[in-house]
Amino acid sequence: MEQNNIQDDEITLKELILKIKEFVIELFKKWYIILLLTIPAVAYFYYKHINHDVTYTAETKFIIEGQSGGGVSTLLSQFGLKGGGGGGKTNPYKVMEVAKSKLTVRDLLFKQVDGDFIANHILRDYQLIELWSKKKPEFKDFKFTSGDYENFTPLQNKVLLSLIGKVIGSKTEKNPILGFSYDEDSGIFKYNITTKNEDLTLQIIDESYKFIVSFFETDLFQSQGKSTQILKSKADSIKTLIDRKIYQVARISDQSQGLQLQTPNSGKMILEGELLALKTAYGEILKSYELSDVGLQDTKPMFIKLDEPIPPLEPLESSLLISLIKGILLGGLLGASIVIFMKIIRDAMA
Repeated sequence: MEQNNIQDDEITLKELILKIKEFVIELFKKWYIILLLTIPAVAYFYYKHINHDVTYTAETKFIIEGQSGGGVSTLLSQFGLKGGGGGGKTNPYKVMEVAKSKLTVRDLLFKQVDGDFIANHILRDYQLIELWSKKKPEFKDFKFTSGDYENFTPLQNKVLLSLIGKVIGSKTEKNPILGFSYDEDSGIFKYNITTKNEDLTLQIIDESYKFIVSFFETDLFQSQGKSTQILKSKADSIKTLIDRKIYQVARISDQSQGLQLQTPNSGKMILEGELLALKTAYGEILKSYELSDVGLQDTKPMFIKLDEPIPPLEPLESSLLISLIKGILLGGLLGASIVIFMKIIRDAMA
């Protein structure tokens, strides 16, 4: 029984080898079909090669340090105030969303580089106006002359939205200028810019990184610090009242030692009681303010740059050899698949 199974296995293996041999012979016999499909594939990849635009990519790597102050919000709530420190570390996905938001990109596009807006540089380098003008003549000779986007015309807004899509990506733009990624294991952000102009690439990545840092380290931090400033204002107001009460008590004491305008002791006792209450309140608010300020400083994110682009940037060019190899492989595999498929169908119908 075992000998029959071995013999069946040997026959099956032999048939497999023979079948492969038949396919190989068929491929050589039908070489013209493979060649017929390889030629257009090679031509396609060659066309892509000669029309490939040289691009330059700049990448900046950074990390963010900064933690929450813990119980600051609880302390502030005792005075009916909302905590300004937030909770936890800076959300990395918040950073990514801010960097790729339309408002951020809009402000970036109207930064001046070499005496002109970044938006106009992109329009020229990618020949977008020439491309759009072929379909819609109103785009002819278009150029942004002002950064006052709140008063833009419908045409200017349309161009602006198209540029924003070019930068961050859209349904029609699959290769955006801006790329952003975050490694959860290392906590490292990678921010990259790719354009056809080396100088423009360097300028955009520098300006955009400065904007992100300014937003989180300055603008957002100042907004979160409003509660702390309210505490400080209350502490200053109480301190002023304490100074007034001290002056009033001192004045009553001075008048009590004279012969005229004697003030009743009850008035002095009332003032001293008010002064004690104000000092107690001032001490509590001052302590809360100091804790709040320390906690706020602890929540302030600190951007630490780990790597930045150094010119000259290496151009990303298309390789003729790799393009030809891609064409040969694609055309060869497609042609071989068709020949084998035809062989299988022919054998099945025989």
